[in-house]
Amino acid sequence: MLKNLRSDCENIRTKMSYIDINEEDNWRSESSCTHQYWCLRTMNSSGPDNNLVSPATCNLSRNCYKASVFIEKK
Repeated sequence: MLKNLRSDCENIRTKMSYIDINEEDNWRSESSCTHQYWCLRTMNSSGPDNNLVSPATCNLSRNCYKASVFIEKK
């Protein structure tokens, strides 16, 4: 069963994105205030528009946003 549907930017990364985990434990499914995010386009904590990178701030309102549909399973 689907828990929710959200669209994260394809360019967001955190250290957890490089851990080999199974498909049901996708690194994007859990957000944390201790995660440090960066943008693949700038390799920095700010995106090409000089705003901070995070799942909450990287959305359609930014010109650099590139949609990546992610479906969470319950």
